[in-house]
Amino acid sequence: MRRLYQLAYTEIQQTGKAGRLNTLNSQIGFYRNAAAALILAAVLHAGVQVFGEAKLPIYPWVPLYAGCGVLFAFRYRRYWRQFGDNVIRGIRVIDRRPTISEPSKTSLGSTSSGMEH
Repeated sequence: MRRLYQLAYTEIQQTGKAGRLNTLNSQIGFYRNAAAALILAAVLHAGVQVFGEAKLPIYPWVPLYAGCGVLFAFRYRRYWRQFGDNVIRGIRVIDRRPTISEPSKTSLGSTSSGMEH
């Protein structure tokens, strides 16, 4: 299934219909990195408070960092699901379109050149 998904994503990119996917991919990267940075900030701030001299109090900042990190992680998950959904929907739309190389059913019967054998 994973390989088919990757092939579908590649085909969508090659057809030039990946505008929405590129936007979602940017959002996914932003939310992933923001969540990681905020969780790391919470851990570092708590560590400095416990093991060193901290200038900022622990109470409003560590819960704020951790809470925002969790919110960004949920947003990351949401955009990741939307990305997968758009890949599946996009490949279904592409598969329904007839290609130029496929002859139409009406042109198959009308190939006579006017000459009788």
